[in-house]
This record gives sequence, structure tokens and C-alpha cells, in this order.
Amino acid sequence: MFQICIIGGGACGIAAALAALSKDEDISLAIVEKNSDLGKKILATGNGRCNVTNENAPEHQRVLDFFRGLGIYLKKDEQGRYWPGSNRAEDILFGMISRLKNYNIKYYVNTTARSVKKIGDCFHVGMDDGSTIKAGKVLIATGGKAGPQYGTTGDGYRIARENGHNVTRIYPILAPLESEDVHGLAGSRAGCSVTLWDSGGVLEQERGEVQFTKDGLSGICIFDLSRRIVLEGGKTFGDYRLELDLVPDLDESGIVDIMKKSSGTLRDGARSFVTAQIAGHIAERLSIDGEKAIADADDGELASIAGALKSLVFRVSGVKGYRQAQCTGGGVALDEIREDTGESKLVSGLYFGGEILDHGEKCGGYNLNFAFLSGLKAGEDMAGALK
Repeated sequence: MFQICIIGGGACGIAAALAALSKDEDISLAIVEKNSDLGKKILATGNGRCNVTNENAPEHQRVLDFFRGLGIYLKKDEQGRYWPGSNRAEDILFGMISRLKNYNIKYYVNTTARSVKKIGDCFHVGMDDGSTIKAGKVLIATGGKAGPQYGTTGDGYRIARENGHNVTRIYPILAPLESEDVHGLAGSRAGCSVTLWDSGGVLEQERGEVQFTKDGLSGICIFDLSRRIVLEGGKTFGDYRLELDLVPDLDESGIVDIMKKSSGTLRDGARSFVTAQIAGHIAERLSIDGEKAIADADDGELASIAGALKSLVFRVSGVKGYRQAQCTGGGVALDEIREDTGESKLVSGLYFGGEILDHGEKCGGYNLNFAFLSGLKAGEDMAGALK
């Protein structure tokens, strides 16, 4: 029988193991991981660079101290995001795995935990091969459903429900959005302000670079807005729309003044502000002859183009699925979990951490910060409770 069993060898699970063993290196601890190696998803974070935390994330200093304690240097960029000094996610994982090797841990890799049942004071963890391991305390750190190519297929939600926990509706977040209004825009980019609307009004606004794809819009600002698209209360994707202000630093009259100084066509005038692709798209959408000379254009045509540059609307038709999503929205209800430790309020000795919890945040290191932080809290508490 193990004193601690951690199900899931990702960011949260590894942090929890290291936190527990730093309190007492003699703890008997097992890690159950469905992949052949620990930390597979860590390697994909931050486009392979691993944005560990953010200076604005809750308790980020605790996460920084954890990595400094492992001898891992983190550097901050101008947006407050922390990255490994090498800019390589593999070096974050290497530093964590190297420290794990100092301890006597039992690893069950290529193994999926199918069930967790508490019988008396002992948890019975049922494996996919029919075997069972026993533990005094269990942490569920299986992740959500985002990135199934990395092994995160939502196994922990079933275990949570079987132990009496409420799992709120889960859905992909931090993902590209689909729209049928992007004809001719694939491959183009635009720095702009983006506002997400639903039938009730403005939900949120972000500023950044939008990348147009063959079937929608992508980019960090789009990912962040995707968190607000929730199909509850009868809502459908048709209730949501994106409004792009492609020239956020000028008003319409300022745009018209600059266009009038151009000696080219209406399309050329629009190209003072956006790419040729976007200029052509706007002309097509407005049914305006883009090859018409600006000198021959009337004020209404110039005003229409300026209006489109300030408010180009794309109806949302979908959110890309879990394979393209960076995170999962929804999960184990937070009011059933002790915030300071991650322990279940329903089943003593059962802990939850990381993405399995209903705690999806925006891009920029916030979600990884939560994964590491919740792992540290759970690991320290499990170890402390054993004394």
C-alpha cells in the first residue's frame, strides 16, 4: 500500500509529487500515467517554449520559488509572462524529472486508472489491466479533454462523478473560432481590437493579432475570447459575433482623411491600413468597385470603407474542438474542493488539481500557473496530513 497515489503525470501531478517528497523523502508514492513518459503535454505548451506563469497570476511567486528551487531559471518578458531561460519546454520538464530521480517513486506508465473507491481508510485504484493498487491519499490530476493527442481524454471526470462530485459542463476553450464570413482571407493577419458580442450585448474585448484561416479566426486574442462562448440556457453559436476594429487608433473621419490623400484606387486606400487580402474582402463585402479611383469616389463609398475598417463583423459558427484547444472549460465544481489544499469536501483524502477543475483562464501562463500551484498545494497537504 502506498501513502500517496497521483493519477496523472503532467504539470500538476509532477509538482504534487515533488512537493510531497520535499516534505518527507521517505513517503511511499506512486504515479499512474497513461502515456509512456511523464509530462508529454508540457512539451507542447507555449508553442514548445512553456509559458510557466505570469506576474499577474494568483500566487505566481510560489510557482517561481518552486522552479528556482529546482535550479531552473525563468525570465520575464514585457507582458509579464515567465519562460525558461532556454526558451525550451523540454528543459522545464528535464529539470522536474531530474529531481524526481532523487526519490524512490513507483511509476505505472502506459496505464490508465479506471476507478477510485474509498473503502474504510484506504483508496482502491482500479487499473485498465484489471489490477488494483491501494493508497492512503489520492490526487486526481488527469487534466481535461483538450489535447487528446497528449493523452488528456477526460478520464478523471468519470472518477469524480463516481465519488459524488458535480462536474459542470465541459467544452473546449483557448481555441480558434469558426466563421463562414472569412471568404478570401485565409493566411492574412491583422493587429486589431476584437469585441465579442452575444444577443445581450458586449461580453469582452481583447486587442492583439488576428490570424485568418480557411474557416475562421485564430490568434491569442481570439483564444481568450473563446472562453466566453458557452452554449447554455438555449444559446447557440448563432448568438455570438466578433467585431473587429482594424484601425483602433483612428476614428472613421481620420481614416477617410488619409484615404483622400491617396492617389490610387479604393482598394489601395484601404491598403494603407490592412493587407491587400483584407482590403479586397472589404470591397467585396460592401459590393464596392475596389478598382475605382479614389478621386472618382463619393463620400458615401469612402465612409463605407472606413466604417468596415472600424467594424468588420464575423458571425461565429463554431469553436474548434479539443484537438486544437489549449484548455478545457468546466470541470469538477470548485465549491466542492478546498481552495487551499485541493482536497475534496465530500471524500476525505481525495484531492483534485489542474485542468480537471472548473478553472479555465486566459492565455499567458495563467493555466500552467494554476496546474503547478494546485499540485504544490495538494502535495504539501497530503504529505503534511501523513505526519
